[in-house]
Amino acid sequence: MDLFYSFEGNLDDLKKEIPQLWDSIAVHRIILLQGEMGAGKTTLVQLLANYLGTDDRVQSPSYALMNEYFINNEDDLYPTWVHSDWFRINDISEAIDMGFQEMLEDINLRHFIEWSEKINEIVPKDAILIKIEKITKASRKITLSYLM
Repeated sequence: MDLFYSFEGNLDDLKKEIPQLWDSIAVHRIILLQGEMGAGKTTLVQLLANYLGTDDRVQSPSYALMNEYFINNEDDLYPTWVHSDWFRINDISEAIDMGFQEMLEDINLRHFIEWSEKINEIVPKDAILIKIEKITKASRKITLSYLM
């Protein structure tokens, strides 16, 4: 995987870095989020959505499996975001039965996918990976890389 972005810092640092992070991912439609529980995957989606402008409350999709947000910014190529979390599924067929494979094929949707390793077989190969690592309780290392 080729690394194309890296950041290390606390939440306040990340808030200042969001414009640069956004510039790095803006053209990508499928974004995989990797990190242990509590690493900040949903926080990152919240910060990005707030930066671009949303009236929606961005929450963890852990129990709903998928949340949809509408971005009020004509600069975003994909104003509808789907934020999904596949941690609780037992088999990829659960995601397929929910229609997620078709959603991935919808070119009008931007996807932020947590626990994508549970659905690897249907994740497009042109997705990018955002990896979030806990450095300390308050700081994180975030890297972006291409899957291919």
